[in-house]
Amino acid sequence: QAEQSIDAKTFQNIDAQLHRTIAEAAGNSLLLALYESIHANRYGAIWGRLRDLLLTETQMKLYTQQHREIVNAISERDSRNSYEFMLRHLKSVEENIFQEC
Repeated sequence: QAEQSIDAKTFQNIDAQLHRTIAEAAGNSLLLALYESIHANRYGAIWGRLRDLLLTETQMKLYTQQHREIVNAISERDSRNSYEFMLRHLKSVEENIFQEC
């Protein structure tokens, strides 16, 4: 669904749904609470300005590909690749945020 050319708000909704699903599937209440805390702040004014600056079509395509890799690795119960793909995704997000700040 996220592969088609979509607007940032739709992408964000899909992104949030995916992240929540992964956090719930982990069965770790601390991880889920951490996710909920981060998610609650994603819709604030500061995050909104960052999102408007950083969530380009190119970034959405990159994140969609990374999400696909993560989901595939989880589906295959491949913990090593799940970890590696998640780490790569987090580094991409971090780099994207700090290159603009």
